[in-house]
Amino acid sequence: MKVLGIVHACCRKKKRYRRAIEDYDRALDLDPASVSAYNGRGIACWSLKEYQRAIQDFERALDLDPTFAGAYNNRGLAYRGLKEYQRAIEDYDRAITLDPTSIAAYDNRYEAYRLIGNYELALSDLDCILTLQENVEARTYNNRGLVLSYLKRYEEAIEDYERGLRKEPDDIYLLYNIAVVKARWQGIAAAEPYINTAREALLAVSDDNLQDTKLYGLSGLAALVSEIDQALGYLGQALLQGEQIIGWARHDIAWLD
Repeated sequence: MKVLGIVHACCRKKKRYRRAIEDYDRALDLDPASVSAYNGRGIACWSLKEYQRAIQDFERALDLDPTFAGAYNNRGLAYRGLKEYQRAIEDYDRAITLDPTSIAAYDNRYEAYRLIGNYELALSDLDCILTLQENVEARTYNNRGLVLSYLKRYEEAIEDYERGLRKEPDDIYLLYNIAVVKARWQGIAAAEPYINTAREALLAVSDDNLQDTKLYGLSGLAALVSEIDQALGYLGQALLQGEQIIGWARHDIAWLD
């Protein structure tokens, strides 16, 4: 029944985006030079993973307004969806040149750098976000801790995770990531309380939209303590829920061994 619930929710979202596209079609019939309509339709197409169509709409928006930083950022997201990371980065560069205070563009460029393994530049973008956010979000500390852990700067990573947890004590990403880093830096015995806390938090997740995260987190924790069959079982279930899990697993230090 859980799977059916997820499927129905996905169908509802798709219908909503299809209706949005129809609305933007009508708006463009009335005003073929509407930058916001092209951008909005592009976002709806991107949400449906129709990345090439989204790119075409963002390009039309940019033809009409070459200074529209948001359209460059959005086209970068579409390129990322196609795994064309360098083209995505080039668009984020343009967005940041036009709007140096765009947290979204820095955040998206950080993610692209992380996905191609350029962790130093990813960290640099996160540092820019730290200076731009008036009240630094827990998510920013989580992302920064993640990159620091990839660079094996474990003590600094833990400091960032702890900062994030002071803001969001129940955040499952932070709880998972600090458990993983503790295990890698100080060993399983020192990490055991963190692993148990993360496991309890993940098992308590009921949100349909977070089932892939829940299953993946449980797989990583099982891998840490060498429960390989259980780890692979959870990982297989997680992969059925969402393809983004592949990217997470590819970089996650829980699987180093």
